[in-house]
Amino acid sequence: LDLLMPENVNEYFRKNLTSDTSLIIAAARTPYSSQPKDDFKSMAQNAAMASNITGAMPFPCYEIIYLSTIDVYSSSADVITEHTSVLPESNYAKAKAEAERELQDFSSKKNIPLLVLRISQVYGENDNSPKLISALIKSAILYDIMRISGTGKTLRDFVCVDDVANIIALSIGKRINDIVNVATGTSVPLLKIAEIIQAGISKHVA
Repeated sequence: LDLLMPENVNEYFRKNLTSDTSLIIAAARTPYSSQPKDDFKSMAQNAAMASNITGAMPFPCYEIIYLSTIDVYSSSADVITEHTSVLPESNYAKAKAEAERELQDFSSKKNIPLLVLRISQVYGENDNSPKLISALIKSAILYDIMRISGTGKTLRDFVCVDDVANIIALSIGKRINDIVNVATGTSVPLLKIAEIIQAGISKHVA
């Protein structure tokens, strides 16, 4: 289902949506380069997805679970909780924050429970994206080198995609109306992440 095509969303909901449907919105477009045009395009597409969903829903479903990002918070925040102010900095994060607001307004009017999962950096098997962990693994395997900008002391909190999937599965049917951050709660320096990757590759090769 292409969420960027309103007519497709309308037809799908008309045929498949019922009052017992748990709607999980996991789709998102992420920029594959740092070029402003790519970032802006992703922002516009993510905003359009939320609008197409709310505009196509003929009647209330059972619940909505929306996969958002912890990037909606300011990067300068020392400690992030669900009560931390939303201050998105990238266009991608701005679009996810706007989608959250649109879904919150819609679900409130339609009396549909909405669970927003603000997810940290995700890693997992078969990840071929240009994100940090997959890029480091690919570089280490192909070129026997990993490049990290800066001193390597920048902190990141990575969560396994399997854990994200389990959290979603456990949430289905619970009709939770809340915002929940999905992270390990432990931030790790980028240099340490590279060391873990190197140790894992060395063990596998051995």
